[in-house]
Amino acid sequence: MNWRSKSFIGLILLGVIIGGAYLRLADLNGQSFWVDEMNHVVAAQSLLKGNGAVFPSGLPYDRSLLFTKLVARSFALFGVSEFSARFPSAIFGVLSIPLVFFVAARMFRHVGIGLVAAFLQAFTPFNIGWSRVSRMYAIFQFFFLLAAYAIYEGLESAREKKSGLRLLQAWNLDLFWLAIAVIALAIATYLQVLSGVLLPGLLLYFLVMVLGVLLAKDFKSALTSKYVFFIVLSLFGVAGIASLAPDILSQAREAMSFSPNWAQYDYVQNPFYYFWFLISNFYFTIAAFFLIGVVVAVAELRKSALYLLSLFIVPLALLSTLFVLKVERYIFHLFPFYLIIAAYGAVRLFEFAVKTAQESFQRYSLRSPKLVTLVIAVVFLGILGASDWLRFARKIPSLHAGTNGAVSHEEWSDACAFVRKQFADGQPVISTLPVAVYYYLGRVDYMMANMENGRGEEIIMKNGAAIDYYSNAQVIDTVEELQHLTQSQSRGWLIVDLYRLSEARYVRPEVKEFIERKLQRRYVTPEKTVAIYSWD
Repeated sequence: MNWRSKSFIGLILLGVIIGGAYLRLADLNGQSFWVDEMNHVVAAQSLLKGNGAVFPSGLPYDRSLLFTKLVARSFALFGVSEFSARFPSAIFGVLSIPLVFFVAARMFRHVGIGLVAAFLQAFTPFNIGWSRVSRMYAIFQFFFLLAAYAIYEGLESAREKKSGLRLLQAWNLDLFWLAIAVIALAIATYLQVLSGVLLPGLLLYFLVMVLGVLLAKDFKSALTSKYVFFIVLSLFGVAGIASLAPDILSQAREAMSFSPNWAQYDYVQNPFYYFWFLISNFYFTIAAFFLIGVVVAVAELRKSALYLLSLFIVPLALLSTLFVLKVERYIFHLFPFYLIIAAYGAVRLFEFAVKTAQESFQRYSLRSPKLVTLVIAVVFLGILGASDWLRFARKIPSLHAGTNGAVSHEEWSDACAFVRKQFADGQPVISTLPVAVYYYLGRVDYMMANMENGRGEEIIMKNGAAIDYYSNAQVIDTVEELQHLTQSQSRGWLIVDLYRLSEARYVRPEVKEFIERKLQRRYVTPEKTVAIYSWD
């Protein structure tokens, strides 16, 4: 078979998609819900009951409402479970693989770059992990990438457009793709406001292109180019939005200064946090290929590569400096750009290696170009196969606790199953994560929390009592409150994740000491993530 034939390329792409689909869909029920998944899960259950997207506390949850509605629809089709809650993310995670292939192959006019980019998209744990989580990030990534590509195709299409409007024809604009860009960007923004970082990246690209026109032609050509028009249009658009909807600016400032209680660590406020994540030993091979891609893009001055770099580097810099909080998921929508540039670098390095080897063979009158290509291809595959991220990726569906490449799961389902077998009506239930216990056990009464630290994002005051924002559980803060409960109730249960129990910002040290001295530890989950205590 001709390895350049469409059928062979299609077969490879199909294999990559199937492999990526397996890693995203296999055993989706195998891990208990991660803390943030519960937001969509309980809100979707409420939607199915006709009560709107609200928490058990009665408070609304309108963030990424579109995704919550998709989860509710999945519940209606498949029943309420971890699988059905995560199914929308998994499907869009799978769809992102052919989308990345399409974008990379079209922008670089090279199916090899498309295949390598699709492979990276399919098998990087960061992508797999978020595709196995009931949060909006996988869908957000899909539409953000689609919007970014549609803008490029609308502005820089290689095909000449025949239009009745002279300006459209002169600037070679494609209104069809620009319309897709508007729709995709609207959906992405509805899912996650971080889509706004696209604009600064576009502005840098426009400025680079204006400079290119100026150097290639003259000042008048640069000034009348479509890039200057879109710079002015963008700036007027921002000014108009700011004047007509001033709340957007305050929301943006609030987002940049947002730093919840769970993120009070120096490392998540380090401006180099994302940089160290992307070049970590875990992703070293991808980082090396990305660096090569950057060098080649600058050397070749390739428009498509400069566009992707602008949309990656500028938002990354803004998220690293202007935003106080840095967590990996906030750059997840930028990750495909990183992978496509890495694929570009890998293919260019491969082509350079093949060319150099073949020239060396010819000096010695040896001619076996296919063998040379095959050997170098095997070497490249060996490098990928030895990468930590690829070896970890195949394990993800079989992991029942710990990290899945994106988030860390705890064994709430297993712990609540143990309690359910011995639980009796009227016995109080306390938890460090009450919304998880509410879902898996069907009820929860109290939340163990340290009120000394600001917990505004989790705890509210209701009728003079501190209440968990999500589950409506009453807060137990001090040893005296816990002691009073154990004395007033003949038997009760405490279900705690060992991480929060060990952190003073979640549970007071003296409360932890009381639990370990006065309560009986009844069970610890197999991976030692959740423990159960009781008193009699």
